Amino acid sequence: MRNADMPARPAGSVRKKRPAHDPGGDWVETDRVQPAHAGLTKLEEISSRIMASFASDPDITGPEDKIADVAVDWAEALLAAIERRKSP
Repeated sequence: MRNADMPARPAGSVRKKRPAHDPGGDWVETDRVQPAHAGLTKLEEISSRIMASFASDPDITGPEDKIADVAVDWAEALLAAIERRKSP
């Protein structure tokens, strides 16, 4: 899976239970579960932040679909740069 397609902020949980013999003890992890909701992908999260910055700038005008394309292009460029820096 590409980094851009990974969840930006997955929402999930770790199931835990207390041991029966020690009701006052600490929680014990029993198993891990997948996120219940993956949420936005990293690409979607970054694109939305870039788009929000465009929307807050009165000097940026034009067709919204073109501005949105630029936001996605910038987000893809950022993720590609991150990947390049990770690889040796």
